[in-house]
Amino acid sequence: MIVKVVVVPNSSELRVEKLNDGSLKVFLTEKPDNNKANIQLIKVLAKFFITNHSNIHIKSGVRGRKKVVEVNL
Repeated sequence: MIVKVVVVPNSSELRVEKLNDGSLKVFLTEKPDNNKANIQLIKVLAKFFITNHSNIHIKSGVRGRKKVVEVNL
């Protein structure tokens, strides 16, 4: 499954919101330094989709806030 994700790094709380267009808005507590936010994003999405973190892959947007993520359920 391909999911569009908008990431908000360095937030005060960790949460996932589903947007009207079917994409997700993910608020992360990590800063986007040294790939920390991407690592946290993968862990959060794995918990959200109830799957292993090895089943989550960032397909595009590794350095940006808008990402395309592949989830293998």
